Amino acid sequence: MPPKSRARGGKRAAGSRRQIPASSTVATDPGGAAGAAGDSVPSVDGDIAELAKRHWAGRKAAAWSVEVVRAILAQHIVGAKFARAKLQALERAQYLEQYLWRHYPGDGGAAGAEVVVSVLLMVNEKLQQRLHASAWAVVAGDAGRFGQLFDDAIDLMSRVMAGAELEFIDAMSVRSIVVQFLVGCFGSIETAAVRDCVMPLVSVAIWHHVDSDAARDRALGAVPQLRKFWKHAGKRCRGDGPDAARHRRDRDFVAAVVRDFVQCQFAAGGEANWGAVAYGTKVLELLVDLESQLPTRRYVSLLLADMQTASLCQRSP
Repeated sequence: MPPKSRARGGKRAAGSRRQIPASSTVATDPGGAAGAAGDSVPSVDGDIAELAKRHWAGRKAAAWSVEVVRAILAQHIVGAKFARAKLQALERAQYLEQYLWRHYPGDGGAAGAEVVVSVLLMVNEKLQQRLHASAWAVVAGDAGRFGQLFDDAIDLMSRVMAGAELEFIDAMSVRSIVVQFLVGCFGSIETAAVRDCVMPLVSVAIWHHVDSDAARDRALGAVPQLRKFWKHAGKRCRGDGPDAARHRRDRDFVAAVVRDFVQCQFAAGGEANWGAVAYGTKVLELLVDLESQLPTRRYVSLLLADMQTASLCQRSP
């Protein structure tokens, strides 16, 4: 008997969950995420266990230090080419629960890029292992702190798309990490704290980036109350205050990701760029997820059609 297809309107069949690839999508070459630089699993587990005992799992765990996060990121994650064995060992050692999230956002109430990337990587690893309930129980249990993490992730992605360079990691890997996190978030909109963060990114305000006035007017005229929502969204984006700036950021983000995705695919000029391939794969997964759920596709469909996203994907090298 063939498996049941997803129900109309974006709901998945009971007990099912979209499969997430077992291999890391943050890779600089085809074999970049296959192993832990030749280390055996017991060796990796032993190294991480010793690290955990010294910094967060022992009876006298050391105090929070961003230098520890930087060292782990440099040696065991980026230095190991995002090897799944390393990430899995860190997940088993409860690096996220016992160290990263316990102290987030860290010194001074503002998380550095290294801390944000580390948290996102560990959340992504939990989601890749289909530990969805565990992941959201850890980071989304505190709606305020999760909102800060989400803002930090969006701001980091925006900086990288604008051309910012980070010393500890390449910009394409940051793109893939953030988009993979967004895939997990949009796949879990039944979680209240997650839903409150993601839905402003796909509100009617994104129609600001629809170039065809005629197409937008037809869509607005199809639902009597929609024009009222559209005008209200425009008013919230005006002004110089922090609230208006946040609304503009939310309004602009999806369109910016699509433009950045297309630019990265064409920039390769036909040559194999595995970082761009990994990023493109995750962006396409995100767009498919947005289109497959009624709450998210309501306004996204017109934007993607107006930006000719499908056509540009077909024409990409």
